[in-house]
Amino acid sequence: MPDDDLTARRGPAGAQCSVYTFKEGALSRLAHDLHLSVAKMEVKTSANHDSVSAEFDAASLEVVGARQGGRDLPGVIGPADCRKIEETIRREVLESGRYPFIRFESEGVVPDGAEYQIDGVLDLHGVRRPCRVRACRGAGAWIGRASINQRDFGISPYRAALGTLRVREIVEIEVRVPYGEDHA
Repeated sequence: MPDDDLTARRGPAGAQCSVYTFKEGALSRLAHDLHLSVAKMEVKTSANHDSVSAEFDAASLEVVGARQGGRDLPGVIGPADCRKIEETIRREVLESGRYPFIRFESEGVVPDGAEYQIDGVLDLHGVRRPCRVRACRGAGAWIGRASINQRDFGISPYRAALGTLRVREIVEIEVRVPYGEDHA
């Protein structure tokens, strides 16, 4: 691999992307906030960290589990319900058959104290919009976080029971890219 490019693929030693959704509505007490992860993705950063690009397979989102108070709740959602949620995300929310990839391309990386501000363009659901990522060094990895408003990208947040149960418009994204040997 050339010294000026670090490519991280998801896996035990690769990049990870988590998506956090939050419930709302009159029946929200009957549902769960969710932790999703992207199974297929690629993140590239330059050696001097002045550019970042990423590609995510929209059909590869998987349910990690339910969350409450910012913590995962293992085993709360059964396998059949996980599959149903994943299929709904692919077919109705992200329309991954029509929009198979989600892409991010940085336009500027600026140090901001102990963090970096990464401004770029997010291509999601056929819509390209500016996106700001805040990144910092974590234990063994760069950690980037962004908040995305689904409606900004033409996505109608999931609704059930005549809208009395729904997913909030804002979802939280967290990407972890392990430090490379020459890139920490």
